[in-house]
Amino acid sequence: MNLDTYLYGRCHIFALALQEELGYSIELFWDLEAWFDKDGMKIDTALVHAYCIGSDNVMFDARGRITREVVEEDYEFNEPEILATSPQRLCELMDQGVLETLKLGELDSIRAYIRNNLIKYT
Repeated sequence: MNLDTYLYGRCHIFALALQEELGYSIELFWDLEAWFDKDGMKIDTALVHAYCIGSDNVMFDARGRITREVVEEDYEFNEPEILATSPQRLCELMDQGVLETLKLGELDSIRAYIRNNLIKYT
């Protein structure tokens, strides 16, 4: 599995798999003033990163355990907003085209990866 795919671009899908497999809460790290260098065009809101919060407020993404500092160092943002979300709301955002949608069998594949690498995610 290419973890970079789930760190940059499809992190919300990995977070959904973590939530389904381990029951963790999902948080979305939004940038309320995101800019794209390609066109110099401003977009109001963009997802910076999605991750989960496990027991004792430990954060997890595709890498395993992370800290808020890691997220802030690894991702660019201007005006951050962090919001807890439900799996249902995450699926709504995918259905609305706000976030990339699931590929066939993707969630099952990630969940199997998590089970096979449980030590990284607990």
